[in-house]
Amino acid sequence: MQALAEEAMAGAAADHGLILRSAAEGEDEAAVAEDILAMKDMAAAVVADLAGGPELLVDGPGAHEAAWRDWASLRRMRWSKAALTITACGR
Repeated sequence: MQALAEEAMAGAAADHGLILRSAAEGEDEAAVAEDILAMKDMAAAVVADLAGGPELLVDGPGAHEAAWRDWASLRRMRWSKAALTITACGR
């Protein structure tokens, strides 16, 4: 995933970063790369929009999308009955 992220972020502004969620692990690499490229383009457009006063530039995720994103992280975890804690599962 590291190499995929670096390739997709090539050419991005030096002050732009990327957080790749663990839910991306094991997903289709082409889909992940497409998503990274879309986010990179959106970030560049938002930063370039200097006209006008304060405004909402990008809508945040709705409750359903945020819950789905968080659920994807939970499905990669399991309950440890002995310790009653959540621990990450390896692939």
